[in-house]
Amino acid sequence: MGALVVTRENSVLGLITEREIVHAFSRYGEAAGSTLVKEIMQYGATSVSPEESVDRVMKLMTHHRVRHVPVLRDGKLGGIVSIGDIVKHRLEDLELETHVLRDVYNAALTARAGRPAGRRADK
Repeated sequence: MGALVVTRENSVLGLITEREIVHAFSRYGEAAGSTLVKEIMQYGATSVSPEESVDRVMKLMTHHRVRHVPVLRDGKLGGIVSIGDIVKHRLEDLELETHVLRDVYNAALTARAGRPAGRRADK
């Protein structure tokens, strides 16, 4: 499911996530299904702008122990970033870094193999 952003007149009021729904069913039993969103939602959700860095969003998620953060543009909801989005981005970064390091290593091996035996590169 993820998270749903709760708004009123283009203002973000908070979030409702799987966590709030599970807690509501734990607390109210079957009656949770007819409970109003405003009674179980998470008010005052931490939000970010589209210009925030992924590292900053990751730190906010860790600090506030949340898995979803609304993205606000000029005070209006522009989207939502999930922990899954952050993990996917980090994995892509790590894969790119791995490929670059592998290419550098292979280039160094190739350059070294092309030198005459016993000769150092710095001479």
